[in-house]
Amino acid sequence: MLSHKYFKIFYKWRKIFLEKFPKYDYTIRSFFSFLLQQERNFLCKYFCRCFNRFFKGGPYGQTRMKELNFSQAVEQQFMLKNKKGSLKADKLFLTKGVGIHPVELISFELALRNAYLEAQNLVAVSSIFPPQCEIIPKKEGVKYLSPGEITFCVLSRTKRFGEKDGELLGSAVGLALPPNPDRFGYIYECHTMDKNEEETYQEACEGALILLASSMDPQVDVYRPETIPSELKDQIYNDAMVCVAETKKGMWTTTIAAAVYIMPQ
Repeated sequence: MLSHKYFKIFYKWRKIFLEKFPKYDYTIRSFFSFLLQQERNFLCKYFCRCFNRFFKGGPYGQTRMKELNFSQAVEQQFMLKNKKGSLKADKLFLTKGVGIHPVELISFELALRNAYLEAQNLVAVSSIFPPQCEIIPKKEGVKYLSPGEITFCVLSRTKRFGEKDGELLGSAVGLALPPNPDRFGYIYECHTMDKNEEETYQEACEGALILLASSMDPQVDVYRPETIPSELKDQIYNDAMVCVAETKKGMWTTTIAAAVYIMPQ
């Protein structure tokens, strides 16, 4: 682990770069997060020493920022780009579906059919909205899918056996996208029981919003949504795809909501 000395130096330079190059906020944060990984401690210490030797005049004095050209170098190395062989999606669409059947697995299959995903080999991934990704309508998105292909998605799946008619269950994926398209956003998986569509929508939106806001502003408390500044909230695109259904007695009901990634063609 890094000593307290190196932690102080590390975060000092992180703060300087964020202040000097606000345009490259995500790039700089990604770069420093990479250095801070435990298995990369030798790199972190090396860069700390280099920064201290390279700069003159103290943290806020006259520095050689132009000679360093840090923003350009890091952008080339660490910005998320579509390189040959990469798996970064450039399009994404939202879909949902409901399936009801006495057999649990078949109810899931019916939900997939309802969402037009039954012919895909789905791979669930963690919930990051890629930079420079375009949201397209479902009708257009399904045209990019080929039967049997591996398809990456953020999938919210909820199932419930009906002890009686009319019990509610829901699935949703909430979106929170930053004003800068070069920065990543969040997709939040939401599962609810006994909540209506509006309540499920609010929960999904709030979950995505707090994750993105807290990553953009360190003053935001992830446990207290009210700490999100109103000016920041107004800049964030926040929406959700919601699927809520009622059970039938003696039957399995499955709801799904998904954000489906489309890779560059």
